[in-house]
Amino acid sequence: MDLVTGIVVVMVSISAGILGSLLGLGGGFIIVPALAFMGIEPSRIAGTSMFTVLSTSTSSTISYAMQGRGSGRRGEGEEKEGGEGGSDVGGDGDNSMGEGDGSNDSRRKGMRGGMGRIDYATALGLAVFASPGAVLGAYSSSLLDLSSFKLYFALLLVGVAVHILMRPYYHIGGERYPRQISYAVSFFSGFVASLFGVGGGAILVPMMLMVLRMDMHVTVPTVHLIIVVSSISGVITHVMLGHPEYMLAAVLVGGTFMGAQIGSRLLGRIRDRLLRRLVAIAMIMVAARLIYDSVMG
Repeated sequence: MDLVTGIVVVMVSISAGILGSLLGLGGGFIIVPALAFMGIEPSRIAGTSMFTVLSTSTSSTISYAMQGRGSGRRGEGEEKEGGEGGSDVGGDGDNSMGEGDGSNDSRRKGMRGGMGRIDYATALGLAVFASPGAVLGAYSSSLLDLSSFKLYFALLLVGVAVHILMRPYYHIGGERYPRQISYAVSFFSGFVASLFGVGGGAILVPMMLMVLRMDMHVTVPTVHLIIVVSSISGVITHVMLGHPEYMLAAVLVGGTFMGAQIGSRLLGRIRDRLLRRLVAIAMIMVAARLIYDSVMG
């Protein structure tokens, strides 16, 4: 990795950390297309990016677990805290989700035993299905050529852009779904995350809101724990297959960590809706370029 490439990688990773912290998507959705444009093999992109997924999700999970330690009282202050800062996976400043919808039961479920906002039982139950998906995704990443990887990831970017724009309008009420759907979605999220080297929050968050009827303030930290467990399986499998570029992974982890610190300080100073719309438009533009490269390449 020459000096210019190194500088570009550092700038991309810091930007990914900032936007990931502000929007709760993780840095993979920015890092992966950047590495694809550099012409790196898909399996190496996924294996390298998974280190950043594991690092950021572990940091967030520890933070959420520490928030609940020694606090047996959850109420109005908890909701305010979650509404202002719960953006690591899918939360944002909007409090329109989970209000007045009879979600107190799910909120209590995620806070039982004074363990904080993480619903450990649900997280570990879903991680059981997400982990084998991550293993399969790691193996499948070596089956894609760069052109196909760009095309499929472009479609994923468009889906994430729609997720960003629609997130405030998720609601817990409405049609009930069989709980078994959550297991299939968890497996799929682990597969996609390890296949492309991204977090699975964009898939897990809406599922847990609409299928499991969980409150947003419980969903966000719970998803982080699911991603930690499943990404460990993904990282181990990628390592066994020899996919990661370790020097590049170290730079990316350092950059995303630094960017996340900056983003956490910017949170609340930038209008959330405007930021999400701009990033969604940027993702669609990147997706269009990836599709163009795939078709013309």
